[in-house]
Amino acid sequence: MQTQLSPPYQSQYSQAFKLQVVREYERGFRTKDDLMNKYQIRGHSTVLQWCRKYGKLYYPKIKAP
Repeated sequence: MQTQLSPPYQSQYSQAFKLQVVREYERGFRTKDDLMNKYQIRGHSTVLQWCRKYGKLYYPKIKAP
């Protein structure tokens, strides 16, 4: 029986890479999930955090009730 290895994920990304991902997201051509799959980004909020930090649009933080 073969075990399937998961693809390697990067845990640290350069600022240039983050800016590229944010630009792609803000142009509206790809969703957050599309970008996560395309670049193998872990963490469901990683792209959104980068958008808040580097993006030109407003990304409010939503508090749970």
